[in-house]
Amino acid sequence: MTKHIIETVGSWGVKTNPFSIRGRHPSPGDPVNIQALDFYPYKGHEWASIAAIHGSEVSLCIGIGSMFLNQSGNVSISGGPFTAVGRPNLEATMRLKRMRFWNWGDNGTGAGHGVDYYIDRPVFDLVGVVDDYA
Repeated sequence: MTKHIIETVGSWGVKTNPFSIRGRHPSPGDPVNIQALDFYPYKGHEWASIAAIHGSEVSLCIGIGSMFLNQSGNVSISGGPFTAVGRPNLEATMRLKRMRFWNWGDNGTGAGHGVDYYIDRPVFDLVGVVDDYA
């Protein structure tokens, strides 16, 4: 099993945190299992990605969009739809899922300069979310 989670990678180097701690705390770019939910915006999707965390609110990108990995460890996601849930709605599974990220590496910005990274990230289950229209 992975002992460390890669938080960010690029020309600045690699930053990691221990999986034993990090696996319990959601972070931008982590996958969220939503396959059990059968209502909009989750219906028909198995996964979401954490786009951002602001206090107790978590922004999710439904489906797994293209994720630009910043030096800070934050992500910029293209895709959607997006929705917000409470942080308590994310339950740690202590499992991993390989996710695709990209940034400029040490190439500088420009067409064809992006670098793809496949990084194992902690999986969270989305729980306690109900259909507001049911």
